[in-house]
Amino acid sequence: MKQPDYGIDAPRFDLTMFLLGAVTLASGLAVTLSSGLPGSELVTAVGLDLTGIGLLFVGVVYVYSSKVGKLRLREKVVGMIPWKGDEKVLDIGCGRGLLLIGAARHLVTGSAVGVDIWKWGDLTGNAPGAALENAKLEGVADRVTLKEGDASSLAFPDSTFDVVLSSLAIHNLKGEEARDRAIREAVRVLKPGGTLAIYDWGARRYSKVLTREGMTNVRLHEPIPLFLFFGRIVTARKPSSLSNV
Repeated sequence: MKQPDYGIDAPRFDLTMFLLGAVTLASGLAVTLSSGLPGSELVTAVGLDLTGIGLLFVGVVYVYSSKVGKLRLREKVVGMIPWKGDEKVLDIGCGRGLLLIGAARHLVTGSAVGVDIWKWGDLTGNAPGAALENAKLEGVADRVTLKEGDASSLAFPDSTFDVVLSSLAIHNLKGEEARDRAIREAVRVLKPGGTLAIYDWGARRYSKVLTREGMTNVRLHEPIPLFLFFGRIVTARKPSSLSNV
């Protein structure tokens, strides 16, 4: 039975690590085999070998994080939402649908919208069709809709969604102002009483923006390692009286 495929993140970087690691390790082995390893040549060989192993390790970490780590992260993020099943959900930067589909699995009468620009460099096979195929394989295609759009300028009216989610997307925007604007947009489209949960490298800054925007229960959760970094989940609630910020 075909399984959902959520791709490999940062594929160019990952491929580069594997190629450089293999070449460097091979060079170290070549030095070892072609000499009696006196003095400086021994240092060179060991240095090349260790560097090559380190680069290969980075590549393996990226593959593991893409195939295992981020699926575990999905459960942490969606598990922080008090689901009723009738929510209207937005996933900002949905990619191949990992978080979007995780949310849709909690819905009964609700619906989930994923927004992205689907850049290939961010994720292998990054395309709307891949997200829709994954939704079909996970049995939630009837609850999922995709729209192309910029996170810093969402094409939705104020107070549209009960839940806004995002994972490892907003940091890709260039410049702090663009990322801050994306957070403000997330608040704008969230309904009064709605909940937001974002995992990213810049979560601490996002929490400050959320506080300035009048969100309540802003909480920065414990660091979670993924890829080579420790990102954090920030959660917040939009007060019932805050209809437009």
